[in-house]
Amino acid sequence: MLAFMKKIKKKDHSLASAVAVSFSDETKRKALQKSCKEDFDRMEKTEQYIALHQKLPDNIRLVLTTERNKEGININNTDVSTMFVESHVECSIVQMAGRLRKGVDTLYIVIDSND
Repeated sequence: MLAFMKKIKKKDHSLASAVAVSFSDETKRKALQKSCKEDFDRMEKTEQYIALHQKLPDNIRLVLTTERNKEGININNTDVSTMFVESHVECSIVQMAGRLRKGVDTLYIVIDSND
């Protein structure tokens, strides 16, 4: 996931500010905070915004997430076209996709990620 973020930033830095990630691994969270505070801050702000408003911030166009958000949140945006989910467990994928209460056009499932 972090490698994908780096590729986006390399290709088009303006697009990178519209991408948010969310994951639980504390070691990776600390690494992101150290390597790119801007991405880390966007991740934390996005997570807080979702928890408070039950929707994605208007400036976020793409969300990359792990099972961190599979339960306990609702995302009520009506304009979410693409979602990436990294999981090896079918029920977790269903749970994560279910967070988008208004649906999603395309759901990508990453099942063999090393990042």
